[in-house]
Amino acid sequence: MAITKGGLIKRGNKWYYRYCINGKNVYKPGTEDKKETQQIMQAEIAQANADGEIFTPSSITLEQLLNIWFDECVKDILRHGTRSDYLNAINNHIVPALGKKKIKDITIDDLQQYVDSKQKDYAASTLKAHFVVLNGSFKYAVYPKNYIKSNPMLYVTKKKINKNVDTFLDIVEDTNIKIITTEQYHKIIELNMNTMYYLPILISYHTGLRAGEVCGLQWCDIDFNDMSIRVNKSMFYNTELKQWELGRTKGGKPRTVNFGNTLMLALKAERKKQLQLKLILGQEYKSTCYTIEEDDGQKHIVVHNEKVDNSEDIEFICRKDDGEILTNQTLKYLAKKVKNKLDIDFNFHMLRHTHATILIENGAIMKDVQERLGHTDIRITMNTYSHVTKKMKQQTVDIFENAII
Repeated sequence: MAITKGGLIKRGNKWYYRYCINGKNVYKPGTEDKKETQQIMQAEIAQANADGEIFTPSSITLEQLLNIWFDECVKDILRHGTRSDYLNAINNHIVPALGKKKIKDITIDDLQQYVDSKQKDYAASTLKAHFVVLNGSFKYAVYPKNYIKSNPMLYVTKKKINKNVDTFLDIVEDTNIKIITTEQYHKIIELNMNTMYYLPILISYHTGLRAGEVCGLQWCDIDFNDMSIRVNKSMFYNTELKQWELGRTKGGKPRTVNFGNTLMLALKAERKKQLQLKLILGQEYKSTCYTIEEDDGQKHIVVHNEKVDNSEDIEFICRKDDGEILTNQTLKYLAKKVKNKLDIDFNFHMLRHTHATILIENGAIMKDVQERLGHTDIRITMNTYSHVTKKMKQQTVDIFENAII
């Protein structure tokens, strides 16, 4: 097999390369960088010499590749929250921008321009899903699918944006998390004293549980003698199957969270109230239950507001007065209510952040905070709460002042 030395041609802003193999001319697009295009060409020629034949790439589109990758590598393996993040990146961003292009025609420049455009509008944590999807799918296209010869995402980078160019006037303080003050908390509690929101607010503020974990709590998870909560599941909405389900917590491991007298009294009062409402409403009180259903080889624990065939009863702690389940979506309305009534910028997750911040401010051991929040790695806790509050800054000053007296 004979391959003649290749050559480069510039068309507009882009470089193209060409070579001849066994009398057949090959002409392909490169990138805007001449040296990079030359390296791509040389690598392709070397590979063709090694294989003894010209590789013919697949003509499938990126949208088709993403569907194949999601079905075969993601759908039955990753937890629902991660799948939803990937689906959002695919359906709402990548496919509209590049989905109709054939994967063999997608260049490094195409992908770099896509990433650059998203980097302007989205946080690094959001952009991470886009990178995983693109890199994972193109890697899968190379092996084991053999649709293309190389992964173009290997050469795509996240550019470091320097926001502090020229003067200190450009500096903007970056706060990763938002918390509420004690005064704001008491206002929120007072506003919701006799509503379905009262107990969820109290639980999250006193334990640091996530919204889904709060909604998934059952009475059997409470140990009143030990004053502890067993956190082993989370409620979520399956956007693919359009149903509320119970799944693992974000960390995937059960944990035990202890609580104090304030929350214990509230839980006992709620238990008594629910039993009374059951007697008063009778058959009108919702008999919440769950079923274990299978879809495409995967089991789902589906939550229902009333008895259905082959179901098991489930006694949620947080529920509406008629017994109906209280979901993560219900808690989202709380943020609107607080904003409208109290003009406080609030969302439910701020209760978790506030709980952790109060602990750290007052000297709690970071390892204990990590276990309480259910973080899989202490570095997650340390990175999330690396901010230093005014109170902690003053404590640092006081330590030094006391040391030199």
